[in-house]
Amino acid sequence: MKSRATQGCWTCKRRKIGCDKTIPACNNCGRTGRVCLGYGLRLVWADRPDGRRKETGNVICVTASDQSKEGKDYGNKFLNFTFEDILSAKSNLAADVLSAIPPRPSLSLHTPLLGQDGMLLSYYKNVISPMVSTTRSRNSFSTELLPQALSSRSASASTLFNAMLSISAFHRFGSKAALVYKSNAVRFLFKAIRERLASSSLTRRSSGDAETQLAACMMLCMYSVFDEQDGSWHVHMDGAKKMLQSVHFDGVQCLSSNFLPNWFLYYEVLGNFTRPTEESLLQPDSLWLWQMSESDKSLIIGYLGCSVEVFETLHQINQLRTQSASKEHPLPSAERFEQRLRLEKGLHNLVQRLSPEEEQSTTLLERTHTLAKANLYRLAALLYLQRVCPLGGDEMTRSVYLEQAFDALDVLSIVSSPWPLFIVASEARSDEQRIAILQMLDEMEKARNIGNIYITRTIIEAFWKQQDMRVDDSRNDDINEVPGLEINIKGNTSALKSANIQNLTPKSIHTSHKPNVNMPDYSVIDTTLASIAASPTTLQLLRDLHKQALDEEPFVSTNNPLSAALEKFVALDPDKCALVYLLLRSIGARYVVEAGTSFGLSTIYLALAVAQNASSDPASGKVIGTENEPTKASKAREHWKTAGDSVEKFIELREGDLRETLKTDLPQQVDFLLLDTLPALKLVHPRLRVGAMVVVDNWIAAKEGYKDLKAHLDDPANGFKTSILPYDGGLLVAVRIDYINADRLITW
Repeated sequence: MKSRATQGCWTCKRRKIGCDKTIPACNNCGRTGRVCLGYGLRLVWADRPDGRRKETGNVICVTASDQSKEGKDYGNKFLNFTFEDILSAKSNLAADVLSAIPPRPSLSLHTPLLGQDGMLLSYYKNVISPMVSTTRSRNSFSTELLPQALSSRSASASTLFNAMLSISAFHRFGSKAALVYKSNAVRFLFKAIRERLASSSLTRRSSGDAETQLAACMMLCMYSVFDEQDGSWHVHMDGAKKMLQSVHFDGVQCLSSNFLPNWFLYYEVLGNFTRPTEESLLQPDSLWLWQMSESDKSLIIGYLGCSVEVFETLHQINQLRTQSASKEHPLPSAERFEQRLRLEKGLHNLVQRLSPEEEQSTTLLERTHTLAKANLYRLAALLYLQRVCPLGGDEMTRSVYLEQAFDALDVLSIVSSPWPLFIVASEARSDEQRIAILQMLDEMEKARNIGNIYITRTIIEAFWKQQDMRVDDSRNDDINEVPGLEINIKGNTSALKSANIQNLTPKSIHTSHKPNVNMPDYSVIDTTLASIAASPTTLQLLRDLHKQALDEEPFVSTNNPLSAALEKFVALDPDKCALVYLLLRSIGARYVVEAGTSFGLSTIYLALAVAQNASSDPASGKVIGTENEPTKASKAREHWKTAGDSVEKFIELREGDLRETLKTDLPQQVDFLLLDTLPALKLVHPRLRVGAMVVVDNWIAAKEGYKDLKAHLDDPANGFKTSILPYDGGLLVAVRIDYINADRLITW
């Protein structure tokens, strides 16, 4: 006999008829061709009252009119329960679950949020807060600062509250409307500081008040950014710095997150950029604030506009700039060069990424804009570093950085911070680039309406005008020499006195100079020597030889390429020497041939690089030089002897016609060839290894004499790839390519 259920099936219940309760399906449903819905538990909506049953308190009646009142989104939100919720209810674990949730600051029921105050607070949350952050998932200007401002009626909370309203009032109505709130904020801040100083010990509440006071100081700094007429930015920054230091050195960890330290350091780094002082070298380094954090420094922080790593690097560039210009604490050239390479490598390898929350909560377009802004900061840092510590060859890489920066600007509709835009604008040279900068400033003014944008535009336009008026001056490319304004990107216009504008850009930013025929520019020599590692004696020798070469009148031979002027000090320009040295170091060159040694200046750079590359096995390095003029060969030997054994023992000078001296006894593999004639290339070509470099000076200036050499290098059968670098006269760099291996790669 078939087993029977204890109650009827759901199909029969719906039909309101009796059920035979047969398992697994009732006979009534089978006989009438209906689907038996079974006997198990089912989730059903409450019945509508039909008058046949007694109404209970749990019966819900929803009419069509009720649905229309709820709106189109009615029924789209659900409270979903899980098995864990059921188990918690049975086990009475709800209290434990709630206690595990970290408490948030409560909002006071007595905080005045009515009338204009409520409107301005809403304006801060919906307009100001999103404006000053590039990310959306965790905007601490709302999620952290608003609870602090509304948590109590203490003097600290009132300071922060009024500072927020002052920014909203200024942005919405102007400075007059903001004055009353700013005055209240300052008054409450003084009161909070007095109360804190009067306190005998830091209680839990006073620790929280200290954090709120710090936030209030930072908010008043932000007001100075918005209002370009306000001159109290540095006052509030000094106060914030003292508060942070007291919190740190008192050993009280009262800061609930990294938001306030990072916000402070954002302003401090840009402040040191605009007003570099030697006294900053003697002050405690604020980098410890970042070192306190164990968070991922590669994440893009919304209020920074980039990752913390970028601002750490900017902080170090500021220090390098101040030390380079310091008279009391000068930085040695070699150490400055090492720092430049280290910082540049770090910026090249730096990766910036979005947090998982930001990835999930934003659109593809928003993520693209955030990443583009972060990359713009990185590129601006590279451009800034080049000006602080210039090296030979910077012009070439600078043009690449600048092109990438304008590509990033093309992606963006608005730039959140004027600092990277200012750096890019200071490097802009063409009208197209300047127009793009001005258009971006126009969009920033329309969308943001912040006072520091006006300051930035004034500085940029003044700088461009001074540049254009000095277009024929050899100092035109030197930012230092252009009169202008002090860069207070944060908004103080007290220095803007009509047309009398001073200190346009930081006084210690230098650039490489183009040579002036009338007056040699010796500063490029120190820039070059900072690019190499050598003994003090060798550096002084190179400095003297470069000065002698720069003092000579320009000379270009029009005779047979193998001849040279006996009395002329023909040598590579200093910046080209630095590039050749770095190229040799980068490829690890150990065997080098120089066709045309002249007085041996460039040979010293070659020997230094080879000696350093072969330091583990000195016998495996050699520079072969050739010189046809005995007088020059003799002078070259004197110079190498002065340079010392570290240079002289790596050089083999072959006197006579190079067509004879280079026929025999060449190394099995040559890594680098510096020349100015085709015969030298033909003789050395069979010994050039794959990846070996060939460098030719004055490729553009003396192109008529290089026709045969050009044809040889351009012939694909000879296996070279060439590029012309934008140095004075043009510098050609060719690399030997292994075409056999290339064909194999294509086949695969």
